[in-house]
Amino acid sequence: MKFKRFMGLVLAVLMIMSTFSFGTFAATYRDQETKKTETYYGTPTIDAQLDDVWESAVAVNFPYDRQNASESSIAEPLATTPNHWAKTLWDDNGFYVYFRVYDENVYTTTVASDVYIWDSVEIYFNEYNEKISGAGNMIFPCIAPTADGNGLSNKPTLCEFKTKINAEEGYYDIEVKIPFTKISPTNDAKIGFDVAINVNDSNTATRKASLSWNDRTNTSYKNTKYLGETVLKGKVGGTEVVRPEGATNLHDDGTLWYIIEDDVLTIGGTAKQFNFSGNLPWYWNETITKLVIEAPLTAIPAGAFKTMRTLKTVVMPESVTSFPGGGVFDGCWVLDTIALSEDAIEDGVMDLTKIKSMASWA
Repeated sequence: MKFKRFMGLVLAVLMIMSTFSFGTFAATYRDQETKKTETYYGTPTIDAQLDDVWESAVAVNFPYDRQNASESSIAEPLATTPNHWAKTLWDDNGFYVYFRVYDENVYTTTVASDVYIWDSVEIYFNEYNEKISGAGNMIFPCIAPTADGNGLSNKPTLCEFKTKINAEEGYYDIEVKIPFTKISPTNDAKIGFDVAINVNDSNTATRKASLSWNDRTNTSYKNTKYLGETVLKGKVGGTEVVRPEGATNLHDDGTLWYIIEDDVLTIGGTAKQFNFSGNLPWYWNETITKLVIEAPLTAIPAGAFKTMRTLKTVVMPESVTSFPGGGVFDGCWVLDTIALSEDAIEDGVMDLTKIKSMASWA
């Protein structure tokens, strides 16, 4: 009897400990917020000079040292937030970041793969603003300042950058341009974003700290769910993308959508890539007569619009220049008019044998 009571007590204690541990982890996880900021329209010169265009840009700070953090033990806010800052801008071609890092002794390396353990900065950039367990479409270049101003990066092909070390004033600057490759940016577009500063005070291959704006887990390089978010603002004029009421997402993040009205299939959004798997809603359709692609797609994947039995006319943007895989309109028996760029036609990347006439650009 005593044994049963003892075991019952042990089980009760274990249950309490289990509940406490889970509750602690859950609370810790919830503390990892998604910060939000804004990025305004402007085009700087990439020269590590603080041009006037940066004056009105929104700055973010670095309140966390995530060096020893994890998902189950997130970084707490620093007692004193460092004076470092980063500002962002955007235009039709790229996303820009300017770092000001106060450091009287800048220690760097000549080995590109090691820049993250020396004095350097990091940018986490996700055009689709994915919030997933995984890297998804995120890129995260790390850049170190150099005396010649050219900088050193572990991923130099992903961005354009210049650096400047001001030893007399005790700081270094890094200015970066990341091109948009997956979306055509517009006002109110949301970008997954974070920035970090790596600190090396020993001039050895040992990082002292990793300061961040949003990530408190030290795992944002492999988990986009820990990125913050910036909203693009401030572009005046130009053609904005208008999503009609009743449109349905083709991409979960809303960057590509479709709507069928009056026997016309319209593909819209800001995505440059068309990603899909399985069957699409218009396969074997027998009512759609026209396809209009408004999104700035650069390629149409194989089989994207196959078996549309009544499709007669297709209108594409000039951005479409390739049809990898072929068979885009396989089974579209009555298709006789298509408007697309001359480059795509001359390259012979699509089988046009079933198309009886080609419409010129209007």
